[in-house]
Amino acid sequence: MTLEESVEGLDRIESNGITAYMESSLREYVSGLGRIHVDYIQQESGNSGYVVTVGAHDGCDSTDGSFCC
Repeated sequence: MTLEESVEGLDRIESNGITAYMESSLREYVSGLGRIHVDYIQQESGNSGYVVTVGAHDGCDSTDGSFCC
């Protein structure tokens, strides 16, 4: 997905082959809670989209639509 908006002044986050941008103060706060993980999910129902979670991802299968951290 491409944004037409400027990313100037935002922090670049790379996770799972996905690049995202976040305000510095928000990234600092969220990083204090755990690792930031960005993924693209597609549920069997056909719904799909990006999900951002914070924390451990042990045993998480993003293809089944589960949101675990």
